[in-house]
Amino acid sequence: MLHPDRMRIVGEFALRDALTPAELHERLADLATATLYRHLARLVEEGILAVREVHAKRGTTEKTYALAVNLALSMRALERKPKRLLSVVGVAAAALMRAFTHFVETGDLRMRTADPMLRFYPLYATDEEFRALGAKIERLIIEAARTGGRSPERRRSRLFFLAAVPESTWPSQPRG
Repeated sequence: MLHPDRMRIVGEFALRDALTPAELHERLADLATATLYRHLARLVEEGILAVREVHAKRGTTEKTYALAVNLALSMRALERKPKRLLSVVGVAAAALMRAFTHFVETGDLRMRTADPMLRFYPLYATDEEFRALGAKIERLIIEAARTGGRSPERRRSRLFFLAAVPESTWPSQPRG
């Protein structure tokens, strides 16, 4: 997953519902077709991508791929498959990198004047306080996503990433 080309591929899928290899190659034209197919096969093998559809096209079959990783993974699901967390983090990191790369590289002035947000906050809270905070944040985001529905004035304008990593699992840090 950490291969730069695979990160780019996953980033494209993280921002779209599904893609065929031809559509993906249009977005990542610098990748050789054989390399692209090799990475797709590896990502399917690792359970990051899944084949969503297969249909005939000009005497051959064309596959449509989509993410197989659920980014809203619960702790219960992680208890059953703890290594799945690394896949989820990899997909989220690829999506975040792709979104910020697009923001930086685009010439669209609306994108240039939009306010990106990337912040880190050390949090002092009990497990119960943290769960309550997470529930509150999720309610606010769902409410904001639903408010008013789609209209010409309202467009999908941002991707919102939220991550919290338990600090107690990190290597010890110098005090000071």
